Amino acid sequence: MNSHSYRVLVVDDSRTIRQFVKECFEGEPSKLTFAENGKIACEKIRSLPDPGDRYDLILLDWEMPEMTGPELLDQLNQWGNDTPVIMMTTKNEYSDIEAMLKKGAREYMMKPFSKEILFEKIERTLKG
Repeated sequence: MNSHSYRVLVVDDSRTIRQFVKECFEGEPSKLTFAENGKIACEKIRSLPDPGDRYDLILLDWEMPEMTGPELLDQLNQWGNDTPVIMMTTKNEYSDIEAMLKKGAREYMMKPFSKEILFEKIERTLKG
């Protein structure tokens, strides 16, 4: 990535994925916040101190306990929150991808993914 400082919320129940994303961002000025599911992500989004304070990007898993990625997208839409979302998932059916894009996800990334793919999707999402 081009050393831009972004606030990124990583929502995934997999400790392995959270650790991988953390390692990808080592040396980058971005600030990562982690949530193990959509419910925790909602709490983190709602607890930002200033209403103008927000995440620049959400990296979102699909299948999680408590609240799934699609349910979190629905909640963000209800709140009018337009933070860009990149889905990270093993679901690869066209209908799944299309459904998430219709819900407001900007990009879709298949697991497993590389650091290069991650940053390519982030650049495309935040610059496009």
